[in-house]
Amino acid sequence: MLDERMRFSMMLLAGLAVAMLVGWGAWLAVRSTDSSPLPRPTAPKVFRKTLVEGLRVTRRGVRGVDFVKCRTCRLEKRRQGVLTLGGMNVLVLEDLEVVIPPDEPRGSGTHAASADEKGDVKAVIRRMGVSDGFLMERGLPFKFSAVRVSNLSVSRLEGSNAVARVFTARTAKTERSGLALSGCRIIRPDGEEEEVRHARLRMSDGALRLEWDGGGMDIVPQG
Repeated sequence: MLDERMRFSMMLLAGLAVAMLVGWGAWLAVRSTDSSPLPRPTAPKVFRKTLVEGLRVTRRGVRGVDFVKCRTCRLEKRRQGVLTLGGMNVLVLEDLEVVIPPDEPRGSGTHAASADEKGDVKAVIRRMGVSDGFLMERGLPFKFSAVRVSNLSVSRLEGSNAVARVFTARTAKTERSGLALSGCRIIRPDGEEEEVRHARLRMSDGALRLEWDGGGMDIVPQG
């Protein structure tokens, strides 16, 4: 009888010891999980492809004028995990200088925008001399849905080969009605510069127009 009680007591103590060990291990596991940092969300990766560097575009019959000059032109595509966001091709232009001629022939890669193109950022870019067709003509068959420019300078052609600067901007980004500009400076006909900080470049009645709070002007005066 005594042996059976002793055996029962030993089994009970062994069971309690096992239960304590299991509980202690579970407590350590929970504590370790609670103290571990939460995984950070994965940021979308940006894939870049340089299209052309040191771009200069001239026109027959106009000497000494670069109508488009760009230090770097590249295409960026955003990717989230295993998904490539195909609709997010961003055309990135660095140190872009353009000269706007007084008119554009229809059917060319840089034609002026029609009325139904008003508010389309590609119409603005076309009038500036850069478009998807512009790239394809140079063996670069890429499409883009947005534009980002750093260090933009816009001038207009006056006479046969005289160039007059109109404005500069630190950055330009796609917005619904054209390009949103920041760090914008307007160059007056007398050479004086006016800082307007934020402005918008868009198409209006087939003309490229710069607008800001309290003012606006056509890049190429009409009439």
